[in-house]
Amino acid sequence: MSFLPADLAGSDLVWLLDIDWLGRSLRLSEQHRRAPFGEHHAMVDYLPGLDMGGSVDQVLDLFADASSLPSVSVTLNLAGIVDVPAEIAAGRDFSAATGVLSLWAEGDTTEDIYRIVVVSGRFRAPEYGSATEPITATLEEFPATEPDVIPGFRERVNDDTWADHAEPAALMWYPQILGSPGAGETYGSAALYVDTNATGGKHLLIAGHAVSASTVALLNSTDDSEDTSVAVSHQTDGSGHTVAVLNLTTPTTTATVDGSAAYWVKWPADAGGHADHDGGAISGAGSVLRWLLERSSLRWDRGRLAAILPALNAFRVDCAIQAAPDRRVDPWAYIQQHLLPILPITPAHATTSGGLAFVLWRFDALAGDAIAHLRADRAEVQRQTAVSFSDIDGIANEYRLAYAFNADTGKPTKDYTLSGDELVISDGASSNNYCRVSAGRYGSRVREESSEIIYDDPTAAKVCGWWSRAFSLASRSVTYSAPSTFGYLELGDPVLLTDTDIAWESQLCLVTEIRWMSGRGIELTLRAIEDPSRDALVL
Repeated sequence: MSFLPADLAGSDLVWLLDIDWLGRSLRLSEQHRRAPFGEHHAMVDYLPGLDMGGSVDQVLDLFADASSLPSVSVTLNLAGIVDVPAEIAAGRDFSAATGVLSLWAEGDTTEDIYRIVVVSGRFRAPEYGSATEPITATLEEFPATEPDVIPGFRERVNDDTWADHAEPAALMWYPQILGSPGAGETYGSAALYVDTNATGGKHLLIAGHAVSASTVALLNSTDDSEDTSVAVSHQTDGSGHTVAVLNLTTPTTTATVDGSAAYWVKWPADAGGHADHDGGAISGAGSVLRWLLERSSLRWDRGRLAAILPALNAFRVDCAIQAAPDRRVDPWAYIQQHLLPILPITPAHATTSGGLAFVLWRFDALAGDAIAHLRADRAEVQRQTAVSFSDIDGIANEYRLAYAFNADTGKPTKDYTLSGDELVISDGASSNNYCRVSAGRYGSRVREESSEIIYDDPTAAKVCGWWSRAFSLASRSVTYSAPSTFGYLELGDPVLLTDTDIAWESQLCLVTEIRWMSGRGIELTLRAIEDPSRDALVL
């Protein structure tokens, strides 16, 4: 959950820490508080003993592909509450303790139940001394405690699942198909020769799950023989797991059948792999992201992802997740490597919600979309820093994306270029105002990328388009102190800023950092991303 403006009116922000120490519960605050956070919102005491050292920062690294675990250093003064060295000597290991640090909007009534969780995790590297000395530790958000991997441990070619498998298929993990790798134009995934039965059917496994595709094209890359249409069927392996297969004998395929050959599949243009929540085949990047998160052990915010799912599904992706024989795939690592670089989102932990969330960058935001108007000229906020420009090294104005990879050759079959260079444009590249303005201001600056999960031409153009809005022009950031009544703002929110001292009049900005402090004040870092088509003046 997050704060609403009404939650913060007349409220003080109060730090609360709930500790579970091997079955023993401790509740601490910076001063004694009675708060309604017991069972069924019963009033409970939070004892004085928490020292936060000032503040906790929520930071959004602009367009980062990774998110570090949120953490905060705490000092716990437990003298008179618990004898720490005695408890540890009795076997209560404090490094096994867990804690939930929250910020409570305490108003005029003790029945106010509005609080946000800032960090929920474990205490790392605790230090303690005598019974009168404090514990110091870092409270760190839980990572994936036992990272899940895909596919499941039984989804593998071995003697139990396929008694007559070809030798090259031994110990291979079943491929996971999302969308339609190859999209009807190139070979996008491997096929495993799992059934060489001399008297029965001979089968290639093409997916470790049911699929919606009825036919696929097949290539034997050893001798380059192929079949443009092979019927897809389903059966169970030796462990009872349903898989998608191709029968090479009924009818006989035009691709050569050879137990030592390498086989590749070209999926149809329409998505044909794993099913989405609505029963249709997954094809959008948002649905792929959700599918991967559902197979991880990360704590993530389902509601916030659902809110941005339509925007992310405008990007079509087609994936064949094929684990190496000696290492399965970590879903979060796959997200970081393949999805985050091509999507206009940034992962953020503890964004006043339930775990990992994703901030959708609102490049198309206008003044009417602003969540708030911060006015330094009316002393509503006070500037704390100078205005700083982003590093020019991150600027580009020509974007080249290689995509539509052939799984057999490992090479892209297409590329897309978006440029502000007139010579490159005359050679067939696309262009837009962001690239042109940038090229005129900074000269030619090229960024070259590739993606193994894009086969769709409009998606390639869409990716380069948002890159141009994000990276073609320098952005500016500045930090302000503000009353806690602005604590309802969240990372990524568009806001307007008026500050005549720096000549900003209703400047559209994005919130990129929130510094939480006890009392009635916070700090906000705002970033203005220039848009020549929107902003009044471009020099």
